[in-house]
Amino acid sequence: MIRALSLTLLAAGLAVSASAQTRGSVWANYSWGKITHNYNAEGDTVTYRASGIPAEAIVQRAALGASYNVMQLGEASVYVAGELALASLAVNPSYGTTTLESGFKPQSLNLAAGYTTPMYGFYACFMADIGSDLNVNAQATGTTVDLPNSDGAHAVVLGGHVSYPMGALQLGVGADYFLTLQSSETASLTTVSPALAGTYTISYDQDPADYLSLHAHVGYHVIPSVEVGLKVAYLNRMAGSVENLTVEGDDPVKSAVLGAAIRAGLNPLPGRTAEEDGNALGLIPYLTYTSASLPIKLSLLASTTREYEPYGFTLRGQNMPVGRTGFTVGLAYGF
Repeated sequence: MIRALSLTLLAAGLAVSASAQTRGSVWANYSWGKITHNYNAEGDTVTYRASGIPAEAIVQRAALGASYNVMQLGEASVYVAGELALASLAVNPSYGTTTLESGFKPQSLNLAAGYTTPMYGFYACFMADIGSDLNVNAQATGTTVDLPNSDGAHAVVLGGHVSYPMGALQLGVGADYFLTLQSSETASLTTVSPALAGTYTISYDQDPADYLSLHAHVGYHVIPSVEVGLKVAYLNRMAGSVENLTVEGDDPVKSAVLGAAIRAGLNPLPGRTAEEDGNALGLIPYLTYTSASLPIKLSLLASTTREYEPYGFTLRGQNMPVGRTGFTVGLAYGF
């Protein structure tokens, strides 16, 4: 069996098991999801919109990672781990000529260390943001927006879990906190609007939202190698901020007008906005297969991993996307 590894940077969101004889593991996973609705501030379901136009968003994420035991203490182990995540975001408006997409590009490089036993574990992780930049180019034929595929900020992650086996049943609870770090950002905007025609450089300081994730799961081994289960996940987002916004262009008057419009929310900057408080409660069904002869584990989850936590079938929420359509597949191998 592959040893237990409770890393949130595992996009599959499940522990990877391994034997006491193995020294580490490698993994790969891929997730896809579609967002067509949001929860508003009152918790009602509303149509997802981009710049006021009904739209759908397609989120994809892939990750490659490895962990290694640096110290074995009986059944407990101290490990280090790393993961490279790639992601894309595409927003498809229902009408109009605007295209918004990031392309499938690197998103973050995650480095972690942790301590784990068969019953519990905890870890610390640094997520180095290497995501794409924002670029808006408006022409007479339509507007192209190169969306960022990350929030543009590094993050420190702290988490832990407790597991409790009961025969064929496997119970567990856990928590993770994502502390995003302040950063300075720049974006390019080109417009053909008669009043604001020109190319501008927009600079600002941002502190993206922090996240707290609380989760619990119950799994049942229908046969020793196959586990079916359900994870309950609550995600709380704490408001972020955007400050010290400046706009520079060839015409100081136009730059001042555009800057005032962005600050007032009349002409918001796509992809880099101060996120509001929000929360979502959801369910994530999962299925895993662990080989009896090889240190291999396959997983399938009804969830989509965005930049941080897996996002399943939501039951309720506020100021967050409605989760309905998505999946994650993963493969882990112990060595």
